[in-house]
Amino acid sequence: MNTYLAADTIRTLREARALTQRELATAVGVTDKAVSKWESGRGLPDISLIEGLAAALGVSVSAALDRHAHLDCARVLSIVSTVLIAASLDEVIQLFVPGRCGQVADVLLDCMGAITGVAASSFVRRRIAKRSIS
Repeated sequence: MNTYLAADTIRTLREARALTQRELATAVGVTDKAVSKWESGRGLPDISLIEGLAAALGVSVSAALDRHAHLDCARVLSIVSTVLIAASLDEVIQLFVPGRCGQVADVLLDCMGAITGVAASSFVRRRIAKRSIS
């Protein structure tokens, strides 16, 4: 079903703001059951509620209507997590190498290496996606 407002967009944006369904419902002026229906895809918010819904979710109306807007936030969190985990794992490994653990330059190099890896991976994924669309 191709709707003007995706259920997963509402749910993801609500959860990103740490709002309950009841809190979002109160902010928009509807019941929590209405929010539940929107998030499960069993109903859609009335078009007159979109501006208030977007404001309650902390996004613009265009971002609320973009079914992929919530993916940007998730992607950023994924990249940051990957960089931090890679650098942390390398530091743990270096605990066993005398004189290497905790050096600032080494930590920065680890982070830059992880960032480069994530960027290269993203680039390759985009190229593959572009070729599959063409």
